[in-house]
Amino acid sequence: MTFETEPELTDEVSTALGRLRNKSELLKLFELKNEKGLLVVFSAAGTKPMSFPPDFQKALSLALDEAEQGVERGRRNKEEQEKKAQQERETAILDAAKAFGVPIVEAVETPIRKLTFDDK
Repeated sequence: MTFETEPELTDEVSTALGRLRNKSELLKLFELKNEKGLLVVFSAAGTKPMSFPPDFQKALSLALDEAEQGVERGRRNKEEQEKKAQQERETAILDAAKAFGVPIVEAVETPIRKLTFDDK
């Protein structure tokens, strides 16, 4: 059985979903695979005919939501840690410059307009 998810299933979410699958007695009955952004579900029992328990769709939807939220939380945490580390580096540089009495010149973005000077 193939399910199209919205948003499209990413590798990160698929990996998180696999971990959640292992914790769910209901979802353990099935194998879940990410095939080109689609969720493919097949029987973990191999060739045995596949039938879905009544709560399967709800359990799968909740697991997908939890996986997506976990990936997003991880992404936000990483961004926050990187931002904090950058601020700490900038503070350390400013403190060191202040201690040595060295002025700090802020970096200027590359200007859009190019000026040419003629020394003639």
